[in-house]
Amino acid sequence: MGLDFSYRLFFPSTRRFEVLERLAEMAEPDLEKGTWLVFPDRVLALPFEAWLDTSSRLNWDEPSSKWDFMTVLRFALDPEIIAYLERQRHPRLAEKLQAALDAPPGSDRNVGIGYIYLSIDRQPEAGDGLVLFQFDTPGTTMSILFVESQSIRQAFIQVLESCQGLYGILDMEDSAELIWWKGQEMSTRLPHAYLSFV
Repeated sequence: MGLDFSYRLFFPSTRRFEVLERLAEMAEPDLEKGTWLVFPDRVLALPFEAWLDTSSRLNWDEPSSKWDFMTVLRFALDPEIIAYLERQRHPRLAEKLQAALDAPPGSDRNVGIGYIYLSIDRQPEAGDGLVLFQFDTPGTTMSILFVESQSIRQAFIQVLESCQGLYGILDMEDSAELIWWKGQEMSTRLPHAYLSFV
């Protein structure tokens, strides 16, 4: 059985749409399979593919407590991401990697990693007034990348920082690491990822 590691990021529920917009900026644009989030005064196009019981057209006040998506998020190249993409031996991934490597200094050297499974839980067990954004991998290889890549870790920490995240945890199944706590980056081992910090 493969590894199934994930990042679990917690925010005040009032920040949930801000987090969605920030993640949409990180994602590879694919609106053919995207999701539309309808507000009273606007429509937000999300480059996330709805799956499981999630509709591809959602109202901002949707009563369901959980939304599930598949997405490809873009991260800055680091040695671990380069090695991961080279091991995939897929022509399209090889092209994307080469384009990022050939980009001039100062330009966008981000590359898409996916699919990443994104679950948004508006009623997490951790407590009222929170929303959980959970990023799961499809298996062992990407799970290892989640642990080893500083670029991926820093990207999630930047989301926590920019959207006033409360805490963030890297779930490694039989242990966990607290990577963010109320405005501070950290690295604290935990016995498991399902602790309440409220």
